[in-house]
Amino acid sequence: IVWWKTTKEKIEQNNIIFSLNEEEKAADIVGINEKIIDLIIPKSIKYESKEYFITSILNGAFIGSNIKSLNFTPDSRLQTIETDAFCRTSIESLTIPSQVAELKEGWCNRTSKLTNINVSPNNQYFKTYENHLIIGKNKIEITYFDCLVFCVRNIKTITIPNFIKHICPYAFNGCELKTIEFSKDSKLQIIDSNAFRNTSLTTISIPSQVIEIKKFAFFCCYQLQRIEFQNDSKLRKIDKQAFSFADIKSITIPSSVTLIGENAFFFCEKLQRIEIPND
Repeated sequence: IVWWKTTKEKIEQNNIIFSLNEEEKAADIVGINEKIIDLIIPKSIKYESKEYFITSILNGAFIGSNIKSLNFTPDSRLQTIETDAFCRTSIESLTIPSQVAELKEGWCNRTSKLTNINVSPNNQYFKTYENHLIIGKNKIEITYFDCLVFCVRNIKTITIPNFIKHICPYAFNGCELKTIEFSKDSKLQIIDSNAFRNTSLTTISIPSQVIEIKKFAFFCCYQLQRIEFQNDSKLRKIDKQAFSFADIKSITIPSSVTLIGENAFFFCEKLQRIEIPND
């Protein structure tokens, strides 16, 4: 048996580095010239008389760059933005085109200056909500938006909409967030990995419908002094390093919890009291 591997050629055009997929006639962005500040991505590029549609921004493509704004032409064919695409960049403004269907976990990791973000009104998978949130769908086939995907990084206080069931990975990572509130009829079920990592939260009251707080969800929230759970909490799992480096002095674990992951409260130096119900 012979396994054939598609070779991808790398080229540079207009200070953008692309990886070409000859079979699919697609171009992926893998890097840029560090001097670029404002960038508009076209629908396609031409190379050796062939047209390649730009469909992806790959892992770490803009990492550490000085880019300030990224926009796309209205006919953009971009479909995917991968993990760490903008990690440690100076990006402040981003537009998500109409055909983007996938924002991979960590796509917005360490984007502390990203304060202006828009989604094309023609996008079926994501949309802008109240000018400071991106919301998305838990399943593509459903018609409603129940996932909180991203929040602008200069937000200081927020009320989570009651229809949100899932706060996605890195949604608030690095935000200036100090205060968060949930409505009494909150439907939130999942607080995903790194969701509130490195925020300035001081207090949080976890809604009763939340069943899982995933790894690193509140990691390095150095000012987090109080974590509250409702009496009717349905929480089952607090994953590893979920509250590491928090400033809490005490905590009461809901009776519904069946698993506390390793190092869930690692380096909570002031933690002196933990209450676990008899049941």
